[in-house]
Amino acid sequence: MRFTLLFCLLISFNALAQQGPRKVVLVTLDGLRWRELFQGANPDRLRDTKVTRDAGAVEQFGATDAEARRKNLMPFMWNTIAGKGQLYGDRTVGSKVNCSNSHLFSYPGYSELLVGFADRRVKSNKKVENPNRTVLEFIASDPAYEDKVAVFSTWEAIPYAAGALRGGLPFASKYETTLGERRYESHGPQAQEPDVIAKHSDRVTFVRAFAYLQEYRPHVLFIGFDETDDYGHKGQYDKYLRAAHDTDSLLASLWEWIQNDEEYRNNTTLIITTDHGRGYLFRSSWRNHGILSPGSRHIWMAVMGPDTPATGVVVDGKKYYQKQVAQTIAALVNLDYSNTRPVGAVMQGVLHAGMLTRK
Repeated sequence: MRFTLLFCLLISFNALAQQGPRKVVLVTLDGLRWRELFQGANPDRLRDTKVTRDAGAVEQFGATDAEARRKNLMPFMWNTIAGKGQLYGDRTVGSKVNCSNSHLFSYPGYSELLVGFADRRVKSNKKVENPNRTVLEFIASDPAYEDKVAVFSTWEAIPYAAGALRGGLPFASKYETTLGERRYESHGPQAQEPDVIAKHSDRVTFVRAFAYLQEYRPHVLFIGFDETDDYGHKGQYDKYLRAAHDTDSLLASLWEWIQNDEEYRNNTTLIITTDHGRGYLFRSSWRNHGILSPGSRHIWMAVMGPDTPATGVVVDGKKYYQKQVAQTIAALVNLDYSNTRPVGAVMQGVLHAGMLTRK
């Protein structure tokens, strides 16, 4: 009996050694509201022909109840993450996640997310270097993660918000890359047409990130999608929904690959969130966000991985903040992140009690 137990432990330790350091994939869906995530498509807006001109969207995303609508919109989120991970931000049941920055648009949101605090100096969407060191730079400075942190985004300002240029992190965005000219071959369901590649869609961002993941095998990977916010501002509700649905499908294929790869399987945490919320008070408020659009502070998060208890929608009476993500990412890779100012605390519920420290 003792020999059998010792043998099993030895196999487990050998498997962990082969897997190496913990991995994290951070994904953002720019400006996706918690309302669509947790309630699915808004029935009135879905039937409004001024914002929904695709009749197929009504059939695909419409249903009589919110639970069915949200599964129609984001099946991976609700069929996989809700059962094996955690979701935060369903304000109808008292689950709350807020931005703490006072601007409530993209760059300040990405900065808060990756730095761990809101900085009043970060107050525009200009493509300029973040004045603060980010958690991605911090992780990349650790010997175990050197050359193992990468950033991919559709929006060109994200590498600047992430500190990728200053930190020497491999990155690719709409207009800039450190990766040179690459062939973006199909690796599954994300095959590309030339016109899609030409306009650099979220799907192209995914193809780049997925190809990099398979070839260079980073330990921390950030993928920033943009089309949900883009179509939201344009007032195209059907395309806003399809962007969310398509991203959900891409994440499903990503997770399937992770769970079939010896190095990443049961060793990788997937964190999905957004940079800001959207308005809700008036008929057209969903198109906008910012300090003058109530609801823009309200965001959401989803987490799934080997160190995260499977609790579904988290309703624990606590309020969480965007600034807590940075320290939580660091904790998931067994590092203690600090900066020039206090950073948001680890989201303790994301981690199993007594989580093993492993490098």
